[in-house]
Amino acid sequence: IIWGTFGPISTSVRAVYTSWSEQTLATFILIAAVVVTIFTMPMMWLSQKFGLRFTMLLCTSITTFSATLRCFSKEEMPFTVLCYTCSVTNAFCTCLALALPPTIAATWFPPNERTTATAIGALATQLGGAGMYFAPLLVSVPEDEQSRDDIETTQNQIMNLMYTYAGILWGLLFLVFVYFPSRPPLPPSLSSTVEHLNFFQGFKTMIKNRQVGLTMVTYCFSFGIPVVWVGVLNISLEDMGLGQDEIMWVGICSVGVSGIAAFITALISDKLYGHLRVTICGLLAASSACFLWFLLLVLQVIEPTIGQVAAAVTGGISFQFACVPLLLEMTVEMVYPCSENVVGAVLTTAFNVVSTTFLLMFQIPVESYVWVSGVLLASQSLTIIPLLFVRETYNRTNQDRKDVDNDAKD
Repeated sequence: IIWGTFGPISTSVRAVYTSWSEQTLATFILIAAVVVTIFTMPMMWLSQKFGLRFTMLLCTSITTFSATLRCFSKEEMPFTVLCYTCSVTNAFCTCLALALPPTIAATWFPPNERTTATAIGALATQLGGAGMYFAPLLVSVPEDEQSRDDIETTQNQIMNLMYTYAGILWGLLFLVFVYFPSRPPLPPSLSSTVEHLNFFQGFKTMIKNRQVGLTMVTYCFSFGIPVVWVGVLNISLEDMGLGQDEIMWVGICSVGVSGIAAFITALISDKLYGHLRVTICGLLAASSACFLWFLLLVLQVIEPTIGQVAAAVTGGISFQFACVPLLLEMTVEMVYPCSENVVGAVLTTAFNVVSTTFLLMFQIPVESYVWVSGVLLASQSLTIIPLLFVRETYNRTNQDRKDVDNDAKD
């Protein structure tokens, strides 16, 4: 929510803060992507060194501080500076939030629930993303942009939204402080008790593994582009004549459904051992079909309607996001006994390089953003190719299954 606050209310904030533009909104997200690219590795090293409780307290404290910064002034120049500062500081929390789900899943959950647990972490992220699209219900577009009273009303609504987000985060910080242990009383599996490679050994192992390289290409491009596009969704859809309120419902549907899709897919994958690659390929193909539909709507080869736009965007994002926990788990399985922290750090850093490059393209002034639709289609369809050359291995699960077999014999 903090990461993409202003995308869903872009029309309102640009009416109130006249120096803001589409490039300003994209820059907030771009700053976050750059910080995540640079600092994910050291932040995840801290996580491995000091444990989950310290990491969660640090993560929640950072994002609470970041959200609170935006509450100090509503005047244009100070508020703009505070928003840029928030983008920088909150990105340090993003480093951890994006990379931690596999670590939490491995620490707390048994083998037959790990993919689902990873998906729940992803689902929480998407529910937050869906939540940010409810903002237009609280922040209206000024009826008359020349009326000082209308502008001030919208400005006060924006500040009330800032206070609301900060208040929620202070409550979450209190809950994490009161209770968030580093690990369960009993380990959920044998692999969670085995000593992993240290952070730097794990990193070297990952970058030397050709199979991981192929998987990383798929993960970085298929996820790195759509995940940040959601934050600037308004830019593409405004080109199609949609207003802020219509974009709100497209955003809510696409982000909310994508989180649920990831959870359901992961739940099924936990029950069907050994079929991660074919499942991911099928989901990427379905996502490609939806983004092809969206491209045809943007080009007006098919007459665009709000229903078709919502369905195409929701389908494209949902099928793609369902791949995320599967790709994470497949990579963790390949490189075991590398730590899940290392896997999360490397993949998060890599996909943010792609995200940063994509967002930099929005800094180029253009008359239309049709090119975005083509990039979305390519990011899903072409990333199936590297997966065709990946050989699935289940090192971690095989370790746990040996333990179960030995217990059965005893």
